[in-house]
Amino acid sequence: MEQQGKINISEQLEYLRTMISSLDNQISILARGMEEIQRASSILKEDGLEESDDIKTLIGAGIYARSSLKLSEKLFVPIGSDLYIEEGREKTLLRLQKNFEEVSGSLKTAQERRDVLAMRYDSLVTLIQQSPQQSK
Repeated sequence: MEQQGKINISEQLEYLRTMISSLDNQISILARGMEEIQRASSILKEDGLEESDDIKTLIGAGIYARSSLKLSEKLFVPIGSDLYIEEGREKTLLRLQKNFEEVSGSLKTAQERRDVLAMRYDSLVTLIQQSPQQSK
């Protein structure tokens, strides 16, 4: 019976480690998403950046092409599944702010879940460490 308990605790520890690792990955992705949203917002808020003919645009694989920027014209904004809409600068800024708030909320939730799992993991480790001492 004692062996069964050790296996069960061992399985729980492995499960918690896996869940914590998965949440760490999600937190990393969400944090990068927030950085990207902030970067786009700061560019769109830049007053002196209405137009520029000397923009380098990443086309993939580290390759850039020269392009021009006209923030006074409508922007192509992704709305999911490789679908884009055209909308003005101010509306895009509002959309980015809403996205930032949603991602921030998701990040907070993921961090809270990770904290709970880490506490459970630490409790199990403490239980295992105390178990041999109690049997002596």
